[in-house]
Amino acid sequence: MPIRGQSGNRVVTDEFGFTHGGVKSVDVVTNKDKKNGGDWQSIRWVFTGQGTIRVLECSELTGFTIHPPNDKGMNKLTTIVTRLGILTLEDIEKDELPDHDFESAVGLAVKFKVRWENGFYKVDLPTLSLDEDTEVVTKPRKH
Repeated sequence: MPIRGQSGNRVVTDEFGFTHGGVKSVDVVTNKDKKNGGDWQSIRWVFTGQGTIRVLECSELTGFTIHPPNDKGMNKLTTIVTRLGILTLEDIEKDELPDHDFESAVGLAVKFKVRWENGFYKVDLPTLSLDEDTEVVTKPRKH
């Protein structure tokens, strides 16, 4: 299944199903609520990975709230910041969170599995982790 607008570009994975890349950007974005009117803000995380033709980009929108895991698990933001080592679960459970510097994640080398959702590749967040053996992907490999 091609990425919308990038026909033919497929994710390149290792033998364990992970793609290796990096955190390209972390930005606050304003979104339009077409159904109810008004605007709302979120954090847009852009992750890069290897593609067969060009660098693959996967984005995730999160809210601004970090909270300890509950019986339903963790929200997206809590999952991302703990998987990237920005905060630990102990920090979150103390409820004395330091100021968040999410932009410090830009440039980190990561690895993750992807899933296909609504016509786009998305990061499978439970598989997201730091990748100390890989440099951040900026250009696709030549095949």
